[in-house]
Amino acid sequence: MAIRSKAWLLFAISLVLLACSPSYKPLSRPYYPYPPPPSTSPPPESGLIKRSPMENLSSPTASPPSIVERTLEDSSPAIQPAPKERTPSKTIEPPTSKGAPQAMASIKLVDNARQLRVNGKVDEAIRTLERAIELDAYNGEAFYEMALCWQNKKDFNKALKFADRAEQVYSKNPEKLKKVYLLKAQILESTGKKEEAYKYRQRAK
Repeated sequence: MAIRSKAWLLFAISLVLLACSPSYKPLSRPYYPYPPPPSTSPPPESGLIKRSPMENLSSPTASPPSIVERTLEDSSPAIQPAPKERTPSKTIEPPTSKGAPQAMASIKLVDNARQLRVNGKVDEAIRTLERAIELDAYNGEAFYEMALCWQNKKDFNKALKFADRAEQVYSKNPEKLKKVYLLKAQILESTGKKEEAYKYRQRAK
């Protein structure tokens, strides 16, 4: 019994010394793989085609054009050959009387716009004339002044359009037509159309 106890004591001491040794490495534990975590994504639905986010970004669906785009497309100028001679404008007769409150207010706005144009405030004069035309669309003086403003801004196409409108309103007023014809002659000369300008000067006589 004494021999066995000594043997067990020596065995225990050897185990302690072996554990304290720097070269001792414990036995590695066996690896037991854990089961994979349960999937949180929903099961695929039948009959549906799923796309990745990058695929959705690369192929966006076609959206209808905006109102602004449609307006720009509709207002794009069409290329048409220039007429050889400008035809006289059609007659426009105002349906309202000259004494109407809106017509009187429009005339006053035209007077203010004329002063602004003379003082060099052409843009402000144009905005004032726009309000005058909104009040009375048959105010020939408003269109005449608008043509003068756009002539000062060197936009001869717009100036000629407003002069045409003034000619339509003043078709039965020879005195007013003379100054409109002279203005149109000046605008046409600025665009290089001297023959048409000469015809309007002849009409003004």
